[in-house]
Formats: sequence, structure tokens, C-alpha cells
Amino acid sequence: MADLTEYYTNHENALLASGKAARVLESTTSKGRAREQIISDFLQAHLPKRVAVERGEIIDSNRRSSGEVEVILVDHESSALRVGGESVVPVEAAVGLIEIKSNLSGSNLDDAIRKITRAKTLIRTKHHSFYRTGSDRVPNVPVRFI
Repeated sequence: MADLTEYYTNHENALLASGKAARVLESTTSKGRAREQIISDFLQAHLPKRVAVERGEIIDSNRRSSGEVEVILVDHESSALRVGGESVVPVEAAVGLIEIKSNLSGSNLDDAIRKITRAKTLIRTKHHSFYRTGSDRVPNVPVRFI
């Protein structure tokens, strides 16, 4: 059997090296987007096929939004709207979100906590097309926040 510790250690080293390579970019926005893409690619390769990795906003039926989210884990069997490379994901389809920060300092940490808090307040509803089974039960599984 393969040594999974070695497998993931090698991936960790590759991710760290790729993140460091992004330092050649001058723009902090470009560095951030490059690092977000590195993490998204890794997740897409390792998550079950049912989970898609998107970038955009999570919304609820009351038109409230999470604001911009770097990585949204989405139930692939659900619908997300795509607008210019960004996704609009119904909260019922969101499995989780990930905020990626190059530096987790005061203002960056506060910003990430605000985004997570805002996303946690979004309301899931049984009226969304995500619930195709005809069940009236709305799962009380909240969006997972990493």
C-alpha cells in the first residue's frame, strides 16, 4: 500500500513551492489570484467528483450575498450561474467556502471572519431547485467554513 503521509507531504511541498513562485508577481491581487488557483487546482484534483470548486458569491433566496469568496465548494449536481468567470452559487448548493490569505494578520483575519460570518447568515430554503426529491425537509447542515 502507498504511503499516504509521503504522498501528501510531497503535495504540501509542491503547493508551498508554487505559492512562493507567485512572489515574482508585483501586484498583490495577482499574487492572491495565483495562489487561489493553486489551491483550487489541488482541491479539484482531490475532492470527490460531486464537489466542484468555484469562485464568486453565495446567495440566498432573499437576494442576500456572501460577498466575494475565493473558493466555494459546490455540490456539482446543483446549478450555479456563471457570469464572466465568476459563479453565483445558491446557498443550498454550497458545501463550504475557503478564504485564502497570503498573510493572516489583523485586517486580513478580520476580513475573512466578516466574510464567513456573512455567509453563515444566509438562509437555506426548501424552495430552491436543489431539492429535487420532493421532500419538504430542509437539511439543517450549514455551509462548512474552513
